[in-house]
Amino acid sequence: MKNKLYGLIIITLCLFLTGCGHVRSAKSLIKQAKLTHGKCEVVSKSETDEATTVVLRDKLQGFEYKITSSMNDINIDGASFGSVPGTYDDFEASLKNYAINDSKASLDTICKKYGASYETFTGDVILNLLMPPSTSETDAVNITEEVATLMQEYNKDNRMDGFEINVSHDEEWLKHYYEKLLKENGGDRDDYVFSGAGGAELCHIGSARLPDCSFRDEEKENEDYYLEMAQMKYRNAKYVRKEVKTFADTGLTIDRVQNNDYPSGIAIEKTSDPVTFYYYDANGTEFYICNFLDRETGTWYSNFDELNIKPANEKKKLINIHFHFGDDD
Repeated sequence: MKNKLYGLIIITLCLFLTGCGHVRSAKSLIKQAKLTHGKCEVVSKSETDEATTVVLRDKLQGFEYKITSSMNDINIDGASFGSVPGTYDDFEASLKNYAINDSKASLDTICKKYGASYETFTGDVILNLLMPPSTSETDAVNITEEVATLMQEYNKDNRMDGFEINVSHDEEWLKHYYEKLLKENGGDRDDYVFSGAGGAELCHIGSARLPDCSFRDEEKENEDYYLEMAQMKYRNAKYVRKEVKTFADTGLTIDRVQNNDYPSGIAIEKTSDPVTFYYYDANGTEFYICNFLDRETGTWYSNFDELNIKPANEKKKLINIHFHFGDDD
């Protein structure tokens, strides 16, 4: 009965949205661009009933980017319920491409020095540097920091803060690793280890994050990752320390563990298995996050909720729900 009720609510909402929605005007998209990304020039614009597209030139760095508003179909359980307007903005992708293309000569020189190559990535990763089997740890650190410093030159107004340069072993290294592993295991192979995700995890060496540009090994990456998780619980959380204990120290039973191959997570099979506790300060109160998934919450196990930590200096705010159905100009 509940499922039918939820389905009815969703359908009603979809019908409400489809009845009011339409693509945004070029004027509205240009306004959004200026507010979000800064001053720009209009290169071209196109407006139809189905979509509006504006091509803009960023005044600060001179590259072009595109924003499009179009209607997106709503499909639930194979049934169509019309469409709603959506906006796609490729500013960040265009900025990354601009930085890579404009610095190509310097980038190629750095890679040649270390015998490396590179590949582009989506999301927050700008480049993945691929190192040959002969790579030393020093080489991996140096090339990552040199390329990150090069990319930082394009980080005007901190637009690229949080973007990363990854460094990994190349396919030749992975091939030799697999051959050695198969020989040691008598030909037996683990499906995950030999999968695309497993191979990428094995090859990963480290990274650098703008604007800092310093090399981060896997341990430092994990510390940074769990700090981000802690700051989602308490915005001003500060990293204190980490301790390796056992699962028994959590006081939980094994059935609370959701084992999988999520990066930086671990599998727990018995109470004596090691667990890393990452400790954080929340306005004088200490809480921790562990590196295994809690089946009850679907995220990393933490004692944060048990401590009833109150947000610091946070006033009550009225909730403002805004539905955007058309132009905001």
